[in-house]
Amino acid sequence: MTSPETFHRETSVLSKFAPVHRTTWWRWIKAGSAPKPVSLGPRTVAWRESELIAWQRGEWPPKQTGNRPNPA
Repeated sequence: MTSPETFHRETSVLSKFAPVHRTTWWRWIKAGSAPKPVSLGPRTVAWRESELIAWQRGEWPPKQTGNRPNPA
């Protein structure tokens, strides 16, 4: 049996995983260099702890499967 996923709100992410200004954090998300948040409600987002840990370890973004065009 697996344990349930833990979610972190923005304040927690910025204090525990990415000690940067919130504007920088959102730029990284937009650029695809940081995990995208998950919507928990109409005005509430959070991040999966498993994705944040992978991001900290340098295992982000996850490897894509399938045929994707080469941008070069």
